[in-house]
Amino acid sequence: MQRYLDLTEREAHEGLRIKWALVPDKLDYRVKISVSWLLGIQDPLGFWDARGPWLSGVVIRTLILAKPKVHEFGDQIDSAIKKGIEWLVSDDVIVRQPHGGLAWDPNLGTWDTAVILRALLAAGYSDRSIINGVKNWMHDQAARSYFGSTTVPFGESYPAQTFQALEEAGETIYSKGVGRDFRKNQLEDGSWGDHFNTAEVLQYLTLHRDDNAEAISKALSYIERTQSLNGTWSSLTWPTAVTLIAYLKLAKNPYSMTTIRALEYLSGQQHLNGSWFHLLADTTFATEALVMAIDLLDFERFDFVTGDDFKMSSISVVPETAISPQLYRNDMVQINRRVFNGFRVGFGFVAIVLFYVVIKPLIGGWSTLEWAQRFEIIFKLIAAILASLLGIFAPLMIKVVEKRTKR
Repeated sequence: MQRYLDLTEREAHEGLRIKWALVPDKLDYRVKISVSWLLGIQDPLGFWDARGPWLSGVVIRTLILAKPKVHEFGDQIDSAIKKGIEWLVSDDVIVRQPHGGLAWDPNLGTWDTAVILRALLAAGYSDRSIINGVKNWMHDQAARSYFGSTTVPFGESYPAQTFQALEEAGETIYSKGVGRDFRKNQLEDGSWGDHFNTAEVLQYLTLHRDDNAEAISKALSYIERTQSLNGTWSSLTWPTAVTLIAYLKLAKNPYSMTTIRALEYLSGQQHLNGSWFHLLADTTFATEALVMAIDLLDFERFDFVTGDDFKMSSISVVPETAISPQLYRNDMVQINRRVFNGFRVGFGFVAIVLFYVVIKPLIGGWSTLEWAQRFEIIFKLIAAILASLLGIFAPLMIKVVEKRTKR
């Protein structure tokens, strides 16, 4: 197979228009503006979203992972993490449970608490009274209800996250029985209910891959088979990012269209301010996915892929030094694509309704209608035809807009 870097400049631009050797620098820039946004929105009290402490935990973990890529923000990241942890372990946020246990959002299950515990451990937090209190509560939960057997339908992300947090805290959780329970709840299509749950279980099973090789293989096949053409899973940013992270960790050959599409989608959806849709969950998980790609992939190993297999080339227009008008135009192209597709569906619906309104009175015969009714029918027929044409030619309109905005 002909490799991308063997092609001439002209031939290369007929395909993805990406010089793979430059992609890591471009993704580094994406991470940089993302971290800048995360640092800028932290509340003076230390949290990122007071309504959900787990979001602050995810941000802390993301900042830790991204720190080696953004040395210029090192001191700011350290300060942000310190303030975030101080808020998380304060008496106003952490909840004391019976028998000396500690938890965050205990009514929502252990997933939230597990995410925060993993962030504290990654940050090197050393207050054993807090760490042990959280571990005691999680052990208490794992011993009751569904966490020990993972029997909740499509809820395997909860025990997966819980077990992973406890193992990172030095506990021995995994056993043949636990692995068997995860495998038993895997569906015939290879998933655990949806992409997010599947990715969460895979990240835990990564720690025990030898015992779960067949289940992991089935899940990876599910991930590859169910990716949308635009690169998403579940048509959302954060499931796409989490799924890509699991895929990169476990895929035998991550140098595939699956990876390319996902990276292109995540890169192309980032806003000018560095966020993904101004949402913490989307931004943190997407940033982690980009960092993972930079760390695990040798981009020069990607084979050339033709433009027919691919829809977007957003990585190729990311500026290395400053936000430019070109990046704004590229974001507008994707916004216009979504808007026009929405109009296309709307025009089609309007056309169907109008044709129905026109045909219904004609059942009784044209000659039985009054002149006013005839003019009304003709007007509605013209409107229905116009709506149909607008729906049919919406893709052409998208291409015209893209061509103009890319100049």
